[in-house]
Amino acid sequence: MPASITLVGRLFHKPETKQAGSSSITKAKIPCDVGFGDKKTTTWWTIEVWGVSGQRLAQYTDKGDVVMFSGEPSVREYTKQDGTKGFSAEIKNASWGFTPKPAQVETNVAPDSKPIDFDREDLPF
Repeated sequence: MPASITLVGRLFHKPETKQAGSSSITKAKIPCDVGFGDKKTTTWWTIEVWGVSGQRLAQYTDKGDVVMFSGEPSVREYTKQDGTKGFSAEIKNASWGFTPKPAQVETNVAPDSKPIDFDREDLPF
């Protein structure tokens, strides 16, 4: 059984679809951060979605959309232009889905309103 990974992130750019023989492949890119401050690192994941599912990804998503991807993780080694080795984190044969959008909260507070003054002892709970 192959390994599987699930990532949720914002699309770095609009997914791009290309023909690959009799099928099509759609590629997307998402960043995943680990840590914070000076210790924060970002791994850029390239996502490959094949066929109709990939075409729908390209059709219904855009840069900045939050999307969930699941698939087979892969690390590809390549040579950079300066001759050093580089690594590319990829998810192959991915499936995808939208993530729920957070509810937007509307506040109907007048700009000049003041906080209510009350005694906590008066609360029934």
